[in-house]
Amino acid sequence: MARNSKRGIASAPGTYQASDLMKAGVGQASWVYNWNDYPPSSVPSGIEYVPMQWGEDNIGNLYDRIKSTNAKVLLAFNEPDIPSQSNMSPQRAAQLWKQYIQPLKGQFNIRLGSPAVADARSLWLKDFMDACTGCTVDFLVIHWYGQGPENFIQLLEDTHKKFPDHNIWVTEWADTTIDDSAVVQTFLEQTARYMDSQPWVERYAWFVYARKFDGLQSNLLDGNGNFNVLGRWYINSD
Repeated sequence: MARNSKRGIASAPGTYQASDLMKAGVGQASWVYNWNDYPPSSVPSGIEYVPMQWGEDNIGNLYDRIKSTNAKVLLAFNEPDIPSQSNMSPQRAAQLWKQYIQPLKGQFNIRLGSPAVADARSLWLKDFMDACTGCTVDFLVIHWYGQGPENFIQLLEDTHKKFPDHNIWVTEWADTTIDDSAVVQTFLEQTARYMDSQPWVERYAWFVYARKFDGLQSNLLDGNGNFNVLGRWYINSD
């Protein structure tokens, strides 16, 4: 089965066993990230690992970590627009980008993804782009949680209209319905197919590759680490 170049795995540390990830070695997934700058213990052959500089901590060592992973793409700053995540102003993010992230472009010819905002409708991403003068942002990164395929699709289209010169990665998205698995399944299928059809959606990763995640019914694995109905569709369906 040919891999889907867009479809990725959001691999939540501590929510599955190392052997579980190897089950994605045959299927549609073509890349994986884990909110860290070092890969999971087991990454199947043929699946690209994409590191992330989650926040401000340890950013001074980013050069060495990118060199050791031989990464071709870097994600930066997880949900800086909310206090419970990397929590920084657009101006601070731009300052760190210019000092530590932008130099990697010339040193490694690496592709750079914008900070991954929790709310693409807020002004945070625009303010960052305005503040980051001279920065190379190869693609935008956004997250979305909610209900209704039409609402997610509308957010994507609104973001594309706002930033028409940038392709988009969706590195977290899920339906938050907790009492009807069929609704979550339908949401996943409709939104993934929509993104597959849009050339400006470059990559996506459903939340989440895990056995269980409290408060959501979007985990792709069952309690034994095998694919559930969602996981079988996401990993195996083209």
